[in-house]
Amino acid sequence: MKEKLDEGDIISKAKISIKPGISLHEHNYLCTLCGGELLVQVLNKIARGEKIPVERQKEGLYYSWPGPEDVNVFLKKGFSLIHLQDLKLYFE
Repeated sequence: MKEKLDEGDIISKAKISIKPGISLHEHNYLCTLCGGELLVQVLNKIARGEKIPVERQKEGLYYSWPGPEDVNVFLKKGFSLIHLQDLKLYFE
């Protein structure tokens, strides 16, 4: 186990596409939902006594929280930071 977040081995992963028309906020929301689902899957495997395959973390494959330059690139590609309709995500 590592002391810092996201420095250890990979025990589960998924791909999430950036969909045209969604905001950065909605994209982060979808990533959060996916992460929660992955966590539940791994915990269920552990509860069943299944072996969890481990993948070594590779250099340069980690995408952190977007910084100012990342947000500028995102906006230049025609995406938005947040839409008013994003608030509905929390009431569904």
